[in-house]
Amino acid sequence: MILNVRTWHRLVLASVLVIALSFVCWFLPEGTIKETVILFGTGFTMFTAALGVVMAVLLVIGRLKMGCPQCDRASKASFGGDNTLCLECPECGELFVSFGRMGPLKILGGDSADEAEDDPSEWEENQKDGAGFKRLMMTPSRHPVVFTLIYAPVVASVVAASIIHEFIIIYVIVPGFWCYAIGAMLVEAIQRGRIADNQGSAVRSKQPIRFWLKTGVWILGYLFATWVPIGLALQESGKEDAKSAKKALPR
Repeated sequence: MILNVRTWHRLVLASVLVIALSFVCWFLPEGTIKETVILFGTGFTMFTAALGVVMAVLLVIGRLKMGCPQCDRASKASFGGDNTLCLECPECGELFVSFGRMGPLKILGGDSADEAEDDPSEWEENQKDGAGFKRLMMTPSRHPVVFTLIYAPVVASVVAASIIHEFIIIYVIVPGFWCYAIGAMLVEAIQRGRIADNQGSAVRSKQPIRFWLKTGVWILGYLFATWVPIGLALQESGKEDAKSAKKALPR
């Protein structure tokens, strides 16, 4: 069974909403609803993340195939630039699919109506960087000192959380993969003077305000993800202390 590009896009969008809902539920009183929502959110997010990892590996080795967003035919997928997939559909031809804002996909090529609405200069800019995912994966080897300094707080957070409560795999899943990708993106952005995400791209020399605003938003996200293991550990430790105190009360 081949996963359609549009289906994958909907899964990613749903994961964002589920994560936001689960985060809000953390502040609700203890109860079945809270536990059910958080359990569902964690399971759904981990499923999407695991599927994304498998797809990323297949993409890197050149074995990924996805359903064409126009005819659903199995199409070979390859890197097409920042946030862009190149699909070689046997029926529609070569398509460039951009995972843009929280909305519909942008499609260039084939019979899609999106082609006439897209800004050609934006597509050309995306293609200049080539395999953006590969570049991000290799960032630690190209900038080892800077990346180590940025990633060190993540390691410290996982260690601290394990001391506060106990080690659980979610400490690594949440900040480990997220902070690796975002940290690599921030290093590349500062080094190259250009940042690109699903909201578009910004060049430091031409759009300094937009560049630093986008960089600042991603830094805040990075810091939040770094804090997650400690926050979870404190929450679990507090629950155990409350249970112990309740048991210690005289009956």
